[in-house]
Amino acid sequence: TEEESGKIKNALLFIEKEYTRLASINVIHDAFKITCPDRVVAINGFRFGRLANENVEWEEINAAIGQIVTLVTILATRFAFEDPKLTLVTRGCFSKIKDEKKTIQLGYYGKEGEFNEGLIWLLNFINNMSTHIAVLGGVSGGDTELPRLPLISGDVIESVSIKFSSSNLENWTIACKNVLIVLQWMIYM
Repeated sequence: TEEESGKIKNALLFIEKEYTRLASINVIHDAFKITCPDRVVAINGFRFGRLANENVEWEEINAAIGQIVTLVTILATRFAFEDPKLTLVTRGCFSKIKDEKKTIQLGYYGKEGEFNEGLIWLLNFINNMSTHIAVLGGVSGGDTELPRLPLISGDVIESVSIKFSSSNLENWTIACKNVLIVLQWMIYM
């Protein structure tokens, strides 16, 4: 009957609208809030960086790194990315990164050299993944112009080293912020 046909059409319209609404939700964005409340950037409320006048405890920085590793792992799955040399091991603030020969703890636990090596490996993983995503052209069509991202080369992101140095906290914090800028871009791709 016409009445049943009208109900079916209305139900289909509702389902289409609901599908469109749900498809537009970015769950990763909702799960990983990247903010810059002061001069130190944060992910899910955990600050990633440290300044002379803003002493962030290592426990909080390690928690931020754990959030970053979890986010990067989710994004790698989303974009079907596998680094040919490096593998992330997601374990919260005890996350690790490894190659065929070595495993490095990503948080700072008193070994500055290992901490810096882990940050460099993580930065290279992120750089390889951002290149992979850019080649894909993004998941939403690929015909949009990509924004200029902070440039990554070795241990340097946007001309600042990711290596921690207690004598240059400002630069290290800028590098940390640039890492999260790249990850924010990936979230919206």
